[in-house]
Amino acid sequence: MALLAGCESSDPDAAASSVDAGRLPEGAQEVHVHANGVQLMVSAKIYQVTTTPTGFSLEPLNNDQLRTPFSVSIQLLASPPKAMGHRVHYVDSGRMLRYTVTHEKEGGSAGVLYTVVAFEHVGTHWIRYSQTRQAEEMPGEVFQIARGVRYAPSK
Repeated sequence: MALLAGCESSDPDAAASSVDAGRLPEGAQEVHVHANGVQLMVSAKIYQVTTTPTGFSLEPLNNDQLRTPFSVSIQLLASPPKAMGHRVHYVDSGRMLRYTVTHEKEGGSAGVLYTVVAFEHVGTHWIRYSQTRQAEEMPGEVFQIARGVRYAPSK
């Protein structure tokens, strides 16, 4: 599995601020394995992970303390998405996410409300990643988290 990007400090306050900046701190990595074969590795010090029927939902442990709280959803799709978007983001060697970004100009004082939806083709399935966050610029946590996702169906 790929290691996730981290911050340069072991200070918990620096770790918390790194989530707000879209980076994951170094530290204990927690592996979550879904019955459908999706595997997720994230920092146990930063994210709370909830298992959903088709994947996972994540949010920072300090979400209620962030100026702009957010969550990320990861879902395994059995059929191809109807639309994927034309933008491309590479998360690892050979891994490509096609994504779209929508935004509402009336996000408020913390910036525009962005929604990022990305798709990754894995075998005969697709993984759908989504994140909504109010920010000054497009949020990137969804791409950082995608680095820790793998699909390994049971045979």
